[in-house]
Amino acid sequence: MIDLDFTVDDIKDKAAYIARAKAEAQLCYDTPSTRRGRTWPNLYQSYKQGHAAEYYLIENFGFKCAGEKYKDLINTNGELVEVKTRTSEDALQDTRRTLNKQKHTYKKIPDTLYFWLVDYTDEQNPTYNFYAKYKWKDGRFVITSKTNL
Repeated sequence: MIDLDFTVDDIKDKAAYIARAKAEAQLCYDTPSTRRGRTWPNLYQSYKQGHAAEYYLIENFGFKCAGEKYKDLINTNGELVEVKTRTSEDALQDTRRTLNKQKHTYKKIPDTLYFWLVDYTDEQNPTYNFYAKYKWKDGRFVITSKTNL
């Protein structure tokens, strides 16, 4: 079994992780339709949170940057994947339901999703707990693993 739980301190190249998160946050902030009224600190924190999980996959599991605006990663099978992080299980489920609806109308959402729950008990070194891998099947995202990529 692969350990998919980690903390920000487990990220080896923090400068690259932060630069990657900041660049995408800036891209989003500079576009009013994606900013949706969010402040820079709020937006940057959100991107930093999500990019930690992405960068952990890049450093430890051979995932690659998708290279497209607002696209996450490409896994070792060459598939585009989406990475989501939230601070509560309810928020994760809301995100999954939203993605189910969007997948029916916006086909560019990847067929594979990875979700982490983030615990900010230690605000300087949050803990990321792998929640589940979802795959698109029979018109909805279903859990295919709670322990493996």
